[in-house]
Amino acid sequence: MSRLYDSVKWKRLRAWVIQNEPLCRMCAEEGRLESAQVVDHIHAHRGDPVLFYDTDNLQPLCKACHDKRKQQEERSGFKRDIGEDGWPMDERHPVNSGKQAKKWDATAWIPPDIPKLEIPSVFLCGPPASGKTTWALKHKSSGTLVLDPDITAQELGLPAAWEGGADKTSRRRIARREMARLRSAADSGAVDDVIIVRSAPRPITRTRWVEALGPEAKLKVLRTPLRVCYERIMADPQRRKNAARQMAAVRGWYAADRA
Repeated sequence: MSRLYDSVKWKRLRAWVIQNEPLCRMCAEEGRLESAQVVDHIHAHRGDPVLFYDTDNLQPLCKACHDKRKQQEERSGFKRDIGEDGWPMDERHPVNSGKQAKKWDATAWIPPDIPKLEIPSVFLCGPPASGKTTWALKHKSSGTLVLDPDITAQELGLPAAWEGGADKTSRRRIARREMARLRSAADSGAVDDVIIVRSAPRPITRTRWVEALGPEAKLKVLRTPLRVCYERIMADPQRRKNAARQMAAVRGWYAADRA
């Protein structure tokens, strides 16, 4: 097994991982900025060269996390990271078995009363801190209707999802407000185009939204690098208060995006 770690291919791959994501991933998910010194195999490779060199199986860690937390994970057999919806992200977690695993299907749900639009629309999605709101405001015109849950939450006096306000009651109120505005836009012809902002980590969710919105709908996915999302979260005093939750949500988004 030592021949794999001594190979030139591994040394180059290790350097590439650290350069691409220089912070310890586990520390970053808890709001701490620690330099990564170790490139860890998420799933034990056990000498399998395919798994050993698989970039999706690698994560940068500081030495403390690698020597303690990772070994605890290997003993228990699963991660304890919690996603944006409050559900354990690791499919190996005990709660993600049997009927409880079906809760993941909630991420593919869309409102049943989405009206067909005869005007151009963009379904904009991406992980937390990917710049969705910024993109929408930059590309809107005077005749654009922007439906962004964070903006709608402010209008209703509710905390945004990244502030910990993503409970079921708040989500329902936000969805009702936005669907009412979308139906009004479809019926009145008072707007030129629509931008709908969602996290939508699963490809099936995006497909269903675009199909429901009609032939004029287009999809825009912001796959902002994970490191950039982390840096934005830590740079924003408000977001930083819930940094661990948001960083876990960013990781969860990319995991679902690749599924």
